[in-house]
Amino acid sequence: VILESGPQMDRAAGIADGVFKHYWNAGVVPMLGPFVLTFGQARVVGGGTQINGALYWPTPKKVLDEWKELLPGSVYESTTWDATEVGLASEFAVSSIHKSYAAGNITSQLLKEAAQTKSWQVVQVPRAIKDCQNLNRCASGCPVDAKMTAEKVLLNGHSGINVRSSCHVTEIEKLAGGKWKLKYRHQNRSEGIIAKRLVLCAGATESANLLRKSALSKQAGLHFQCHINFKIVAKFENSVDANFGTILTEQVQEFMEEGMLFMTSNFTNAYVASSLSHMHPEDFKAYMSQGRNLGVYTVMI
Repeated sequence: VILESGPQMDRAAGIADGVFKHYWNAGVVPMLGPFVLTFGQARVVGGGTQINGALYWPTPKKVLDEWKELLPGSVYESTTWDATEVGLASEFAVSSIHKSYAAGNITSQLLKEAAQTKSWQVVQVPRAIKDCQNLNRCASGCPVDAKMTAEKVLLNGHSGINVRSSCHVTEIEKLAGGKWKLKYRHQNRSEGIIAKRLVLCAGATESANLLRKSALSKQAGLHFQCHINFKIVAKFENSVDANFGTILTEQVQEFMEEGMLFMTSNFTNAYVASSLSHMHPEDFKAYMSQGRNLGVYTVMI
């Protein structure tokens, strides 16, 4: 049985409604530190594979070697690790050459050309998608179900798996004999389940939150890290019609070792408006009136 705190994906939902339904805290999880930022985390059956750009990168050798050293004897030392990653990539139909790249994506092509003039490393992004229609709705949930999600690939067609949505786990208790007891709320009722084995996969914040609330760990969450996305709205001299492109077709990796990636972002009027909401109303109107000349890029730190 899989207990999912969020609902099933609602593909008919609009952008704002989709974010409200499919993210924790309606898309706003405040992080307090040297400065305040918001952390986006999926709360939907299929998790992050439903609300992200469907990127699929193999584990970098440098990272895998670090994990092997930190956790000797763990799965990271498996002799079948590489073959398993290749097999999953095939199962998820991962490719860096997509039909969607041929239609539009001018802003992504301009990024690639500019990087190449500086001899910067730029790559086509491998993504787990089929029949992408460049609707620019990756972050709120693809309305045409183009993503090869965990729900679609790993769960559908498996009669032995029971997925229960809108079940919010409140506590985990370790029982004698190595079993586990889970308490959760479903349709305003308190329910419970006993399990022989338990896999906790509730996201970066909620996994730690649940472990601490259940008194199973005092360390969980103390070493939390996240990446920050800075949006750049670019205004070109000529029309680029960014709404006919899609997210992350090309990625500049020249500065990856320094912790920085650069790429295109989804483009809709709603996304652009949210990026420019800090502007004076007259400047905001002027920018929005030139929508065909705008592109949105992301610097990931």
